[in-house]
Amino acid sequence: ATFGDSKDLEIYHSNTNSIINDSGTGNLQLQVGGSTKLETNPFGVVVTGILTATGFSGGVSAGVVTCTGLDVNGNGDVSGNFVVHGDLTVNGTTTTLDTNLTEVDKLEVSANNTTVGVAITQSGSGDILRLYDGASQVVTVDDVGNVGIGTIVPAEKLHVSATGNPKILIEDTDSSNQVGVRFKTTNQDWIAGLHGGVSSFKISKSSAFGTNDYFTIDGSGYVGIHSTSPAYPLD
Repeated sequence: ATFGDSKDLEIYHSNTNSIINDSGTGNLQLQVGGSTKLETNPFGVVVTGILTATGFSGGVSAGVVTCTGLDVNGNGDVSGNFVVHGDLTVNGTTTTLDTNLTEVDKLEVSANNTTVGVAITQSGSGDILRLYDGASQVVTVDDVGNVGIGTIVPAEKLHVSATGNPKILIEDTDSSNQVGVRFKTTNQDWIAGLHGGVSSFKISKSSAFGTNDYFTIDGSGYVGIHSTSPAYPLD
């Protein structure tokens, strides 16, 4: 059967298929209350509104899908490229993420709760973390927690390596504070460093300077052993 002034709307049965065909130059539209909800054109199908389906036989295979909103209540599987031009919000748990991030301007994690901001779990024997400057691996956290700076095989809990003059800098921007390194066992606690406010380098059997200061070098280079105010080059 044909309909329309130009007889270009056809409804017929061909073998086992029932067909609705627009043989003219226009598009085929399905409207509700004068509003087009589904339209076919030479390029595909356009759906305006919400498309609800209890299931698709064999899944959905499509080239380009353009929509203002997409709500998937079941599982989704994208085997090709998936491009997000806006924001991406994941409310659930991402159980598997095996990917390389390329040409990323910034990767920022903002947390405002009591849970950890970033957690990396390595259940195998590989490194926990690697940081690169171009192709050069500059920071490594290996499988036992050793941290390497300038080395990919850290031999200690902190291993700093460089071809030039490697240094470790601990800086206090307020000259009145203490800057030191503590050495501690189950029954020993020592600190070595700068005792701010008194301009001296000390080695003390304590967790902080000012108690059991056994070795002192003042600003003039005078050395005090059991003396925090040496009066002579060696006192």
